[in-house]
Amino acid sequence: MKHYHRNQEKLNKYAGIRDPKGRRMPIMLTGESATGKSDGAIYVAESIGLPFSYMPCSQQMSKSDLLGFKSPTGEIIGTLFTEAYEHGGVFVLEEIDAANPN
Repeated sequence: MKHYHRNQEKLNKYAGIRDPKGRRMPIMLTGESATGKSDGAIYVAESIGLPFSYMPCSQQMSKSDLLGFKSPTGEIIGTLFTEAYEHGGVFVLEEIDAANPN
C-alpha cells in the first residue's frame, strides 16, 4: 500500500537535497506528538525506494544499541541503524529527546 502524506511536496523536496558529493543529506523532522513525522519518513522511504526502519529512544538506550558491537569471537554485530547507514535506507530515531543525554 502506497502511503500519502499531507506534506508530501515538502518531503519530496527535502528528500532530494544532496551534499556537494551527491550524497543524500540527513533530515530531522521535529514537532508535536501525532503530527505525522513517522508517517512522513515512511512516505519518503517509499517514494525514493529505500527500506524504512526505526528505533525508539529511551533512557536505557546505549551506544551499542545504536552502533552495534564486536562479539567476544570478533564478529561485528550490527543494528538497524548500521544497516541503513551502510546499505542505504531511511532510519528514524523515535523520541530522540527521551534518550539518555550521555
